[in-house]
Amino acid sequence: MRRLSMILILTACAAAAGPAVWAETETAAPAEQKREQWQKLTPAERQTLRERHRAWEKLSPEERKALRARWEHFRNLPPDRQKQVRGAFHRYSQLTPEERKALRARWAEWEKLPPERRERIHNNYERFRQLSPEQRQRWLKRYHHWRNLSPEERQKLRQRMKQRHHDR
Repeated sequence: MRRLSMILILTACAAAAGPAVWAETETAAPAEQKREQWQKLTPAERQTLRERHRAWEKLSPEERKALRARWEHFRNLPPDRQKQVRGAFHRYSQLTPEERKALRARWAEWEKLPPERRERIHNNYERFRQLSPEQRQRWLKRYHHWRNLSPEERQKLRQRMKQRHHDR
């Protein structure tokens, strides 16, 4: 899991840093152009780039190959999708180590779900997103009410709903 985190972080860092980190996948820019680009960077940006380069150098050839493929995939995404990916990375980078661990655990649980269940959850989420703010609030209120019911109360409610559906 630690390698996955590093790969995710480095992919996003590379996306933020741009081709300078990925010279191996780009046509090499003339030395003068590289110097000009370097000079335009702030000292903080230069330091970040140095750190990212050191992290890149520590990767195995297989990891570099995988990251290059992810970079190419990222570069081919539409700009709005790239913006989403950068936003997700930024949000992830703001999490505490405990929050990241919890997120990775939830992701592992998600991946264990059968594809049909994941699709159903995704479809329900999309339907929820399409609701108006007022409809979402009503739905959330009913959801929280449901969550606070005892198992017996839930079963009674299920039976009433079944009966209603059957009577129609």
